[in-house]
Amino acid sequence: VKYENYLTQEQRNSVLKEIETFPIIENIQPQNSILNNVARNNTPGLYHLIYESDLFSICARAVHRRIMDAKAKDHFLQTSYIQRLQNNPGMNDIQKVCHSDVFFPCLKYWYFPETVTIENGPFNYALNSVQLTQEVLEFWHEESIKIVTDTWDKNRNKGHAEGSLRALPDDLKRMGYELTPITVKQNTLVIANTSGWHCRGDAKKPSIRNAVHGAIRVETPFEVY
Repeated sequence: VKYENYLTQEQRNSVLKEIETFPIIENIQPQNSILNNVARNNTPGLYHLIYESDLFSICARAVHRRIMDAKAKDHFLQTSYIQRLQNNPGMNDIQKVCHSDVFFPCLKYWYFPETVTIENGPFNYALNSVQLTQEVLEFWHEESIKIVTDTWDKNRNKGHAEGSLRALPDDLKRMGYELTPITVKQNTLVIANTSGWHCRGDAKKPSIRNAVHGAIRVETPFEVY
C-alpha cells in the first residue's frame, strides 16, 4: 500500500535534511537506529514521523496488532532506522534475489522523502503473493525438506537455508507471480507484507536511496491467525 503526500511538505523537507546527516548504511546499526539517534530537539522531523504521526497505528492495524500493544510498539521502535542505501548497477546484493522474509505475516514500512524511479532500483513486490495457494504451499514444503536434508540449491544464497526462502524466476512463474517495481513520488509511505515475494531492484544508475525503514512482526502467528 502506498500513502502519497504522507507528511506536509515542510515536514518532508525537515526529514530529508535530517536523513542526509546520517552515514550511508543499509542495515540497522547503533549510529542510524531511531532509538539511539532521534530526539525532539535534535531531529524534530524524524521525531514527528516516528512518535507523533499515525505511522505506528497504520502499521499496527495492517498487521493485526492493537495500537495499544506495548510489545508491538517496542518492536516497531527497535527495528526502525534511517536507511541510506547505495544502489549501483551490477551490485552483487543478496537482497536482489526474490525472497519471502518469513512464512507468516510480517509488515515492513519505508518512508521515502524523495522520488524513487526505475533508475534508482525500487522495491519490487509480487502482488497478491501472500495468498497460500497450492503452488505456494508445495514450494515451501519442497524447499523446507531440501533445507533440512542440505540438498538445497546453494545459488539461492544463505538466506534460503535460514528460513527466508529465495524464489528464482522459474519458481515465481510456477506459482503464477511476477515482480512489480514499486516506484514512488517524494513524500510517500509504503507498507508491505513481506511474507510475500519481494526484492530490491537493480539500479540503472548509481543512486543513494534515502528512507526511514522498520517493521512489525507477528510473534505468535498460530495464535493470531
